[in-house]
Amino acid sequence: MYTYLVLWAQVAFYVTVKAQALGDGSAICQNSPTTNEPFSNNIAPQMCSCNPGYTNDSGGMGTVFYTVYYQALISGSLRMTWGNATTTSVTVTNLLPATEYRMTVVAQNGLPGDEGNSSASLNVTTQSALQSTSTLVIVGVASAFVALIGVLLFVLLLVISCMSVNLEEYGHLLNRESYTTEHLHNDMYQLFDNRLDWERKYIHENWTKVLDPNFVIEQPCPDVFWFPVMSEVFTKQLVEETEHFGQWSNGKNEDKRLQGGYENVPTVDIHMNQVGFERHWLEFLRAYIVPAQIKVFPGYYSKANALMNFIVKYTPTGQSFLRPHHDSSTFTINVALSRAGVDYEGGGCRFVRQNCSIVDTRLGWTFMHPGRLTHYHEGLPTVKGTRYIMVSFVDP
Repeated sequence: MYTYLVLWAQVAFYVTVKAQALGDGSAICQNSPTTNEPFSNNIAPQMCSCNPGYTNDSGGMGTVFYTVYYQALISGSLRMTWGNATTTSVTVTNLLPATEYRMTVVAQNGLPGDEGNSSASLNVTTQSALQSTSTLVIVGVASAFVALIGVLLFVLLLVISCMSVNLEEYGHLLNRESYTTEHLHNDMYQLFDNRLDWERKYIHENWTKVLDPNFVIEQPCPDVFWFPVMSEVFTKQLVEETEHFGQWSNGKNEDKRLQGGYENVPTVDIHMNQVGFERHWLEFLRAYIVPAQIKVFPGYYSKANALMNFIVKYTPTGQSFLRPHHDSSTFTINVALSRAGVDYEGGGCRFVRQNCSIVDTRLGWTFMHPGRLTHYHEGLPTVKGTRYIMVSFVDP
C-alpha cells in the first residue's frame, strides 16, 4: 500500500514556476521563463538567472513574482541563481495547492553597474494565487484530478485490505433489519441479506471444487452429471421447513396450485412458493447451479428460470415411485435430501433409454440432466423409510 502511494506521488506531483519582472529602472530578470518539470528529490531545477537592477535613487528595488503550483502537501527547496556568482536558496515546507509565493529581491550596498558583486535577499510570503494563465489552470486542475484518483485508489485498496483482515480475524457486521422470525429456520431465508454467513452454513464445503477447470464432474449415467451443492444442514432444515408447513399434495392429477389445475405426472410434494422460499431458491439456482451447468453443457447459458421448484416425498405407504416421464424443462436438477440406506431403502432414479440407474444417492448432491426428449426416466420404489428430493425444472 505505502509503496504504491509513493510511486504515485513521484508521477503526479510537480512544480510549475512563472517568473515576472516588475519595478522601475533596469529589468531585474534577464529572462523570465515558464517551466514545467518533474519535482525530483525535493529540489527544483534552476529556473531563472537574474541580475538585480537599480534606479538612480537610493539603490532601487525590484519585485519578482514566482507562482508555484503544487498538487499536494510536500516539502521542497527552490534554488535560484542571481547574477553570475551569488546563489541564494530558500526552503519552503507544506506548500499548498495553487499558492503564489512572492519573492522580493532587494539590492543592498550597491551602486549602478555593481550588480554582479551585490548580494541579494529573498523575502518569501504565501498569498492566494489571484491570477494565472489558462495553461497553468488547466495543468493544475488535471494534475489535481490525477492526484485525487491516486488517493481514492489508495483509500479503496486500504479499505479492501482492512475488510479482508476484519472478516477473517475480527468477524463482520450482520444485516438484522430484514431478519424475520416467522419461519421454523429463519437463517435459511438470509441468502440475500447475509450471504457470506448463508453460504458458510448452507453450501456444500466441496462445491467450489466443481468450478475448478481441472475438476472432472462425475457422470453416473450418460449426460447425467452429479456434484455436491447443499450442506447437510441445508438438506435437514429444508425438509423440516416443509414438514413444519405440512400441506403436502395428494399425488393426484388435479392440482389447484398449477395454472390450469392439472399435473400430468403428479407427486406428493410441496412447492417452494408455499413456504416463502421461491425467490431464494431461484437465486440459489442462478448462483450455485448455473455455473456448473455452463461447465457441463457448454454453449448454453441458463437464466435460471424455473416455474416448478418442489420437494417430493416418497414413502412405502404413500407415493413410493414415479412412472416413466419427461420433464418440462431444458434441464432438471434433483438434489438428495435423505441418506440412502439410512433414512430410507430402495428408491433412486432410472434413465430408461440409457438403461442406467442411480440408487446410492449422496446427501446434498444433485443430478443434472436434460429434461426433454433424451432422458426419459422414472422414480424407483422406496420400500422403507422416507425419501425426500428437491427438484427444479429449469428453463421450461
